[in-house]
Amino acid sequence: SARAKGRHRHCDSQGRISRKNLTEYVEINSAGGNFRTYFTNYTINVSKPGYVNQTRSINLTSSRFEIFTLSPPSNITGCNTIVASGVYVLTNNLTSTGTCITISADNVMLDGSGFTINYSYISTGYAVQIDQGKKNVTIKNLKIVGGFSETSSGIFVNAGQNISIFNNSIRA
Repeated sequence: SARAKGRHRHCDSQGRISRKNLTEYVEINSAGGNFRTYFTNYTINVSKPGYVNQTRSINLTSSRFEIFTLSPPSNITGCNTIVASGVYVLTNNLTSTGTCITISADNVMLDGSGFTINYSYISTGYAVQIDQGKKNVTIKNLKIVGGFSETSSGIFVNAGQNISIFNNSIRA
């Protein structure tokens, strides 16, 4: 069984999601004693609002358990570098003389919660920098103010893949 923090419509009173059984189809020909087993690839997606979804593809060629753990969001209270996948939520306004937040991991959601990052007011930098080649990064609900020079940018993406940036306001 899986655990989910808090109450959810599919959870029991202890936050557990009931176990789901997947059964493969087996055809038995009783006259000839032959049988065929059909194994199907399944894609299982576990999600909860505000958490990073987990998706796995499995083939049920044997009995086994798959455990999915969804971690709660991490609060960001100051400028820093994000080095692990997960959901990160600003809890206050941030100010930086250069770059404020650097994302150095795949599978990151940064939720500004309507707070402001005032960046690069002394030297060149970015409110949010996504390091080279990062994948599956979302930046949302952020107010960005600042920019010291023409080379400063509110959000800088260095050759990323599947980057979503929405519901943000950026002004110099």
